[in-house]
Amino acid sequence: MTSGAAGQLYGGPCYGITNNTNLASCDTTGVTQLGYQTSLLRSAGEWYNLAPDQSHELVTAGFGSCPSTGSSLGVNCVTAAETPDHTLALAYLPQGGTITVNLGRLAHLITARWFDPTNDRFAAISGSPFANSGSQQFTPPGDNSAGDTDWVLVLQAPGPPPLPASSGPPPPAGAPAPHPPHLFGPPSPNGSSLPRMTLAKAKSYVRQTLKGAFGRPFMRGVHSVDRCKRKSRTRFQCATNWSYAASHYYGRVTVWYVIYRGRRAWTDHYTIHRVSRRCHFRSKQRSRCTVQTARGTY
Repeated sequence: MTSGAAGQLYGGPCYGITNNTNLASCDTTGVTQLGYQTSLLRSAGEWYNLAPDQSHELVTAGFGSCPSTGSSLGVNCVTAAETPDHTLALAYLPQGGTITVNLGRLAHLITARWFDPTNDRFAAISGSPFANSGSQQFTPPGDNSAGDTDWVLVLQAPGPPPLPASSGPPPPAGAPAPHPPHLFGPPSPNGSSLPRMTLAKAKSYVRQTLKGAFGRPFMRGVHSVDRCKRKSRTRFQCATNWSYAASHYYGRVTVWYVIYRGRRAWTDHYTIHRVSRRCHFRSKQRSRCTVQTARGTY
């Protein structure tokens, strides 16, 4: 299934069942293990979105040789597949061995496990969960329960991290910042004067806010142009939106200058919503999409 197969046909005494077939003959090891495959895929999540890793961008080393003709017996051909949103990946190792996986292909913190296709059980992997960066070698834990060498590596990165905790509505202009502001420049000469905020500075502060508050989903996301509006001499409000993995983020960030302990500083407040990309862009009834909202100050 990791190499793009449309299904599986297992030959045996049950092939072509008729009214005269002895159903007890269907109770074979092969049929049982096909059930384990179904169990694995159901537990994995969106297995139906898996696409073969034909260019070896996921499994970068140790994938063996995959002949196009002849018997598959004894062939060390590691096949792998991943979902387009990079939240699930599987690799089948028919002869065991060690493979190298590009963890940067996965979307989030990665839970890695071995699946034994002969007894429907998982085996933990030391060091899991892994960060989604760099490469990692994986070696199966010996023979499986049937004494064979094949295992399935299961990598799951089940979604973006929770939105930052909400801290209530944005404060009014001139109100003290709820968190220490970001200092810049020398102390204010008279303790109260503030410079005029430029559009370029406002956009820079917005990017810093979203990078700090949302991390990887913002830094790795596909962004649209921010639309900023001046609210006062020292204050901007910017509309922003971006997509990452299966989620779409949108909302507003307000940035403004303040005097903090006699120093010039800038602070912020964001209101960001997260929704399923599929629902947001493809549904004809967006009002039914589940929306999560985060409000806070970075």
